[in-house]
Amino acid sequence: MLQNIVTLTEVLSEGETSSSLTWDAVFKSVIEWCKTKGLQFLIALIILIVCFVLINLLARAVRNRLRKTKKTEMVADVIYKTIRIILKVLVLFIFLGFIGVDMAGVSSIIASGAVAIGLAIQGSLSNIAGWIILIVTRPFRIGDYIIAQGESGTVEEINLFYTHLKTPDNKVVFIPNGSLSNGVITNVSSKDLRRLDEVFSISYNDDSEKAIKLIKEYVMAHELVLKDPEPFVKVSNFADSSVDITLRVWLKKENYWDVHFEILDNIKKIFDENNITIPYNQLDVNIVNTKDNKEK
Repeated sequence: MLQNIVTLTEVLSEGETSSSLTWDAVFKSVIEWCKTKGLQFLIALIILIVCFVLINLLARAVRNRLRKTKKTEMVADVIYKTIRIILKVLVLFIFLGFIGVDMAGVSSIIASGAVAIGLAIQGSLSNIAGWIILIVTRPFRIGDYIIAQGESGTVEEINLFYTHLKTPDNKVVFIPNGSLSNGVITNVSSKDLRRLDEVFSISYNDDSEKAIKLIKEYVMAHELVLKDPEPFVKVSNFADSSVDITLRVWLKKENYWDVHFEILDNIKKIFDENNITIPYNQLDVNIVNTKDNKEK
């Protein structure tokens, strides 16, 4: 290719003395390049495109196969991206070598760039190490709801540097993998069952046994509350202005929030219907008349 360019340059320089000869030489040189190097370049380009399409299909097939297995669901997207990048880079190198590009120069440029990039992102290497730890240990999967680093949300993606969480109010939180892998992670979705704990406060003047009976009758009749283990309803604390009753029930994890809000709403209605008071903090204030004390 470079020789053809040199030939074109020489022909153009000679064209200052003979215009008709120049254009005729240029045309012949172009035709010659198309017959030799051009045809080779076109074939290589077509093969490159076909290889890229096949790599995408292969990577997608591997990802879909892995996603069918829950144990490898988290790493499916990572393996998919890795296969695409590595194979495409390899095919691109072969393509450049086939069309006559000096790969020794390209390799030296890539090596120098890799060193420069490594120095620039050395502070982020801990995130890559954290990513590897998360992939190997798998404390959570894509779609799990986790609490970590003061944030909570559903895991959407695990990239090389960050893990993406979608919060219940539809915000996206990016947590560095280094901090995530070295901190405490609470996986809310890892178990099929969750325990719901509620505390209800009633007045000291009310019948606590009656309140317990009403709460227990309600949860035992609730279709989403599991009866085994049996719901727990007991007096748990004598507060300053109330008697606290603790309710503990087991649910399927997907029903947790629905049952939580239903119980709060319906227990309040049941208490109102049965004249059971939910107290609030009260403060008794005694006023001392200092003027009368002085006169006495």
